[in-house]
Amino acid sequence: PPWLQSEAFICPSPSMVKYLNSKLSEPNPTAMVMLDFFFLVLLIIFFQLSANETINCLFHSKRVGNSLRWNLTPLSQAGAWFGIREIIQIVKYTRSGSLQTLWLSDIKNILDVCLVVVTWLWYGVMRQCTQEDQSFDSSGKEWYQTAMAFTVLLYTVVLLLFLKSVLLDFAVFVSGMTNVIRNLFTFLVSLMIVLLGFVSM
Repeated sequence: PPWLQSEAFICPSPSMVKYLNSKLSEPNPTAMVMLDFFFLVLLIIFFQLSANETINCLFHSKRVGNSLRWNLTPLSQAGAWFGIREIIQIVKYTRSGSLQTLWLSDIKNILDVCLVVVTWLWYGVMRQCTQEDQSFDSSGKEWYQTAMAFTVLLYTVVLLLFLKSVLLDFAVFVSGMTNVIRNLFTFLVSLMIVLLGFVSM
């Protein structure tokens, strides 16, 4: 309710601060936050390690070593962790009747779902390289590399949003950068139009 939001976040009283700190420092919430950070870091590291071997397997007909098989294990574990966590959240919000008002309105939940889907899609593609030889047309190599780059960008954005939610100084920095970019958006669009106009001359 609005009164609780005002009491907890806008002008928290000492008793409210003490209550929130006691709840956040309990073992279960702390473990969930630490596991989120742990699996996000694993996801970024091992996806990048697996990407080059996957490209060589798909477009250069090179056999993969045992390293790719080992790298896929953290990917599947991270995908399973975030998938189970999102399912639990969806069930919880559905039972409370706030799925559309709270869960769908939070962009972070949408990004988390995209993270789970993309992770399992790449796991399926990479898993094929460990089971049988693949040989695709080299014309699709750039598409795969672009998709992998956007996947890393997605993982990085989710990690930044996570850090923003747990670190106050980082949240202030990100909010400041967002406001600056929003204010400069019109200028940047105008600049791009002018530059494209000179390029086409």
